[in-house]
Amino acid sequence: MKLMEQRGVTLIALVITIIVLLILAGIAISLIIVRNSILIQSKNAKEEYRAGSVEELKNLYINEQTINKELGEKRRDIFKDLLNELENKKLITEEEKQTIIVKKKVTIGSKTIDFSEFKNINCYEEDKLILFLDGQENTKSGHDEKTRIWEDLSKNGNNKKLINFENIQWTDNSLIFDGIDDYIEDFYISESNQMTFQIVLKYEQDGKYRNVYDKYTDRNPMLWIDPKAYVEFNKTYMYTIKEDYSNRIMQFTTTVDADGSYIFLNNRKINQNYGGISDINGRYQLFNRQGRETFKGEVYCLRIYNKVLTNEEIKNSYQIDKYRFNIKDE
Repeated sequence: MKLMEQRGVTLIALVITIIVLLILAGIAISLIIVRNSILIQSKNAKEEYRAGSVEELKNLYINEQTINKELGEKRRDIFKDLLNELENKKLITEEEKQTIIVKKKVTIGSKTIDFSEFKNINCYEEDKLILFLDGQENTKSGHDEKTRIWEDLSKNGNNKKLINFENIQWTDNSLIFDGIDDYIEDFYISESNQMTFQIVLKYEQDGKYRNVYDKYTDRNPMLWIDPKAYVEFNKTYMYTIKEDYSNRIMQFTTTVDADGSYIFLNNRKINQNYGGISDINGRYQLFNRQGRETFKGEVYCLRIYNKVLTNEEIKNSYQIDKYRFNIKDE
């Protein structure tokens, strides 16, 4: 009997102990949940504060842009100044900076901040940029669907006349070439032993040679479309992209110096070194060859540099072009 009573007491004590432990566990879990909730709320509060600070600074620069416009001042680096200040104040991460550059918006906390109000956004590499023609911003004041002068955004004043464009056709982000006799004014390169030619285009396949660019005297370097719609680069070392990319928006980058010639398609290096070109100075024909073999299709942007872009610079420009002009990966 006593044994039974002892077992009963022991069982009751065990139950009580378990209940106490469960209560304590519940309290501990509650404390953890409360602590995590406080941490989450604190983190959210910091993100919301950061978002508010980003938007506040953005609005200051928007006001500056508006004032500059009213005063007739043209300053193309407002957007870059904003990004640099945001980065220096540690208000955005490098990833967020790239998102802003490419998508013109970023989400911080629960807030999505829109940067599309900025005009003349230019976050491409600018060092030794000697010609920059852009379809979205075909003038320094923005997009003009009637302009017959394609304005240079590189600050070098190399504006280009549109030749033989009877019925000029600007889209929202490109210029349409009819393939009959449309082309643009020649371009000259001097005092340089390096060049990068970067272009976003969409060409039409019609069984004819179509010139993109070439050096007037010896056609080397050069970039053109052959009758099979293959892309050919350089006369002397002739490298061909043996695939039809017609009617697709593509970015082509060609780099040339005395040591080598390379071509990139949508940030992908196509060829090994096919030899250098020691003399690249001279007159360059754009989208024609002495008025013939004119380009047929759309040109979205064109950038020419007096240097060879690095792989990282080519990648960065492709990411920007990809978003701006809706380039689809291969």
